[in-house]
Amino acid sequence: MRNGLFESATEYGKSAAHSVETTASKIPADAYLLGALGSIGVSLGLKLIGRDRDAEFVGHWAPTFLILGLFSKLMEHDRQTRRQRQ
Repeated sequence: MRNGLFESATEYGKSAAHSVETTASKIPADAYLLGALGSIGVSLGLKLIGRDRDAEFVGHWAPTFLILGLFSKLMEHDRQTRRQRQ
């Protein structure tokens, strides 16, 4: 029972990772950087007009965008490396 549950969770994790990789590869890496800079700018604007909680919420998006951009670059590098080996 435990092995079956573990295996199904592992397969689900692999399919989820593949789904994220496929979606992330369709978006240019520069878009993630622009998203991060945009969220920082919007956060600053919200802070200046006194909407502190909203500014903090939007400001927390920047690291997520940057990590997704890094993931996209790593997957691109991995695909290129695989092609060179073939």
